[in-house]
Amino acid sequence: MLPGVRHARSLLDVSIQVLDYFPKQAAKDAAAGKGVAMEGVEEHLIMEAENVKALLNAFGRLTGRKN
Repeated sequence: MLPGVRHARSLLDVSIQVLDYFPKQAAKDAAAGKGVAMEGVEEHLIMEAENVKALLNAFGRLTGRKN
């Protein structure tokens, strides 16, 4: 494997683990009856999320997988 591909794969693995965390935590909070009030999201976080989305989309195109 090329070093760049290996690095991209490790970044995707971390991203997948982080993205898996949130639904699990939300389900845990819902089962416990806890609610979390969401305040406004900072603009740089929205931009970062869009960059991650674009990265995953590009990687999917490279591997031939459909979203």
